[in-house]
Order: sequence, then structure tokens, then C-alpha cells
Amino acid sequence: MNVLRARWHFLLYFILGFLVGIIYLNMFASQYLNQSTLFSPYYIEQYQNLKMDQQEYLLHILQLRILPFLFLVVAGYTRFGKIAAAVELVWCGFSFGFVVSSVIMSMGIRGIPFILIALFPQFLFYIAAYLLLLFNIYYTKAFQWNYSKITVTALLLGLGVLSEGYLNPLFMGIL
Repeated sequence: MNVLRARWHFLLYFILGFLVGIIYLNMFASQYLNQSTLFSPYYIEQYQNLKMDQQEYLLHILQLRILPFLFLVVAGYTRFGKIAAAVELVWCGFSFGFVVSSVIMSMGIRGIPFILIALFPQFLFYIAAYLLLLFNIYYTKAFQWNYSKITVTALLLGLGVLSEGYLNPLFMGIL
């Protein structure tokens, strides 16, 4: 029963954030999008030709992905764990709605493959790791971890970071 309830709660929080992200972009931020050309062919080509220090990039990704995750882990041990989990889902939905709308407004329907390639394959791992964490925070009486949950979650998060650092730039190069 908890899994079924969690799925609907999580989906509702995410969709709420997604809709707010779309509405926010269309009502308040579209003028900024029109001023910038982040998704223009020129910037996409610049990204494809970018030479970067792989280790520095990987450390940057690690910092961006691990810190929010650790914040959720710490929040899960407090009485604000459920609120933190809900806020995380709303924020993820908002971010996704904002980005999808931005790309579609800039690139049109051609932006959909761009989004899918930009998120692949790392988000398969990140989604699994976050859902495991969020489910444990939101639906257990006392947030409890055992070694198998820690191992699986750390492995998923680590695979996400590695795939974002090494595989995603390869996929983005095919655009």
C-alpha cells in the first residue's frame, strides 16, 4: 500500500512543480529567455567543440549532485524529512518544467530530442537513487538505512555521476 500511495504522492508533487515551472517561465521569465540565446545553434556548436579538463568536470558534477543528496539524507533524520522530500519533488518538477519549456520556446519541437539526449543516461541512475532515498524518508516511521540501501543508493548515485561525466558528453556530441 505504501508504494502505491508514494507513487501518487510523488507524482502529484512532481506534476505540481512541473506546471508551476511552465507557468513561471511563460509569465515571468520569458523576456529573459528571449534576450539570451543559450539554446541557439551557435552555443550548441560551441559546447560540442569545448575541450574540458575531465577530472575538474567530474569533481564539479560530484559536488552538484552529492550536496543536495546529503542534505536530503540529513533532513530525513529530522522531523522535517517529509517536508524536505516533498519540496525536493516539487523543485525537480519545477526545474524540469522550466527547462523543457525553455528549450521548446528556443528550439521548437526539435528541442525534445535535445532534452532527452542531455538527460541520458545519468538521469536513469539519479532518478532511481532519489526515489529510493525519498521513499525511505517519506514512508518509513523512522528514517532507517541499512547497508544494502546505502550501498545501492551510493552505487546508483556514483553511476549517475560517472555517466554524466564520461558518457553524456559523448552523447551530446552527436547532436
